[in-house]
Amino acid sequence: MKKKKLMWTLLKHFYDFTLKNRTSSNTEYYKGKREGMLEIIEMINNINNK
Repeated sequence: MKKKKLMWTLLKHFYDFTLKNRTSSNTEYYKGKREGMLEIIEMINNINNK
């Protein structure tokens, strides 16, 4: 259940990221968003490896 929720969160973040990536030119915002994405991916990988 927890893993499913995490995947959903990842999808939502990814959606937000791609959507805003197209509509905004605020590079500082993306850098933060991208780092957040990488952190979430890392978390999922850690859970999958356990």
